[in-house]
Amino acid sequence: MTAEDEAGTHRALRQTLDVLTENVERHKGTIVHFAGDAVLAKFHTITSALNCAVDTQKQLLSINKSTPQGKWVQIRIGINLGDVIIDRDDIYGDGVNVAVRIQELADPGGICISDSVRGAIGGNLPIAYEYMGEHRVKNINRPIKAFRLLTESTQDSSRKAVRASKPSIAVLPFDCIGNDEEGFSVGITEDVARELSRFKGLSVISHHCSLLDQEDIASVQDIGSELGVEYVLEGKVRKASSRVRVSVELIQTNTGQYLWGNYYDEQDQDVLDLQANIARNICATLGGRLRVATQQHAASKSEDLLDTYDYVLRGQALTGDTAKKNREAEGIFERAIELDPSCARAYSGLAVVHLSQFLNDWADNPYEELQIAATNANKAIDCDDTDDKPHWLLGELKMFCGDPGSAQMHLDKALGLNPNDTDVYAAKGVVLSYMSNGEQAVKNLEKAITLNPYHPIWYLWGLGLALYLIGDYEAAVYPLREAIERKPDFFTPYQHLVAVYAGLSKFSDAREAAQQVIKTNPHFRCDTVRERHPFQEMASQEQYLEALRDGGLNI
Repeated sequence: MTAEDEAGTHRALRQTLDVLTENVERHKGTIVHFAGDAVLAKFHTITSALNCAVDTQKQLLSINKSTPQGKWVQIRIGINLGDVIIDRDDIYGDGVNVAVRIQELADPGGICISDSVRGAIGGNLPIAYEYMGEHRVKNINRPIKAFRLLTESTQDSSRKAVRASKPSIAVLPFDCIGNDEEGFSVGITEDVARELSRFKGLSVISHHCSLLDQEDIASVQDIGSELGVEYVLEGKVRKASSRVRVSVELIQTNTGQYLWGNYYDEQDQDVLDLQANIARNICATLGGRLRVATQQHAASKSEDLLDTYDYVLRGQALTGDTAKKNREAEGIFERAIELDPSCARAYSGLAVVHLSQFLNDWADNPYEELQIAATNANKAIDCDDTDDKPHWLLGELKMFCGDPGSAQMHLDKALGLNPNDTDVYAAKGVVLSYMSNGEQAVKNLEKAITLNPYHPIWYLWGLGLALYLIGDYEAAVYPLREAIERKPDFFTPYQHLVAVYAGLSKFSDAREAAQQVIKTNPHFRCDTVRERHPFQEMASQEQYLEALRDGGLNI
């Protein structure tokens, strides 16, 4: 173009850069520098950067449509979320490098985003994208995942639009009531945001992005709109004498509804240890509450508004409930994978579906179900090896396959990735039970239940089994009864209760529980217990089987 019309090309380029500059300013961004026809800009929020990019490309498309096609000026836009180094009036670092390489992958007139941006997109943004795969790029020592934003300028009828936004939350700066010489409130905000980010089923807006100008924010609805998040966590810190109290509240941004609140009292101690302990307690409980809230929200959406992660959440809500619902969940997870083949949580969901088929006696070939479950768990790790869920799933699967060493390895890996996920502690407790380490099994399961008031029922029957194995039969009755009260058509707690009542010599109660086992699982046979309860010590297994037979399960 320059060779044919240098002056006209310069005018068109200047007009393009003016449009871009105006949009950056309108969306509260900052132009860092111009380098020929390249522009580097920074934004305080992902929402602002995305809206700026979309508006810019729309305006440029409109301008180009009124211009002969040979004189069109099209730009590529790349967006990344990452850390940068600020030096005088410029920015550097890996965050900038990835943005530059992502930009090179974009189509002319298009927008390309990194995986970190994809993870931070909230449900409030009506944005569609498609996966472009992993790419090896210059000056980046790892493959990067790229996603093409589908806008008017890039979308055509041959492409399948997919919105895949994880549930998103912003951790607002905690308020300090009184003196905060040690910067405790800032530290606890940072720790909570960091610990929450370990949950790979959740997009967490970093505390830096949450440091909004409070004068510009009138309500949590404004925060949700500005940051593109569905939930906010706010908190207060009070210090008095030798005690510290941290109170937190979880709020849904579109309604302003308070979903959960709690407070944590601790003795004043080393500041860093105190911050870490409180942050982990907050995140463990919050993880369970968000799981319930997000599944309920996904279930309430109409079909035409579902994105990939909505399918994941719907599948999770159905998994393991009944044989019919479990198969329904399988189809939902497969739909999620069809929309986004890189969705690790969808593969983990399929792994749980097939593990449930095995555990609940819903399959003709139980060991085939274990193999399919392991295959999907490994696929989840291939998609995201920093997610703890497929590792703790493999921990359980390896136990059922008779490999306790690998089971421990995967559970330890999961715990290292996310020490706030109560599922990991519960899974570890179940595995330790089968390894005849009942005392530690009880400790892990009780910790999971205490930290997560919204725990699933398998925590309860797991605790009941662990208490039975250490001979505390009286205590074992309570979690098993609670599990039955919550889900009376599930046979496993009845089965453990047969053994518990036999241990207490309450044979009438044991026979009643045995009848419920047959009623809820007509296919039950004692010989299948050996397959589904892989005790590593033969004595433990024989003791359990004898208790079942004494209690009336002698088929």
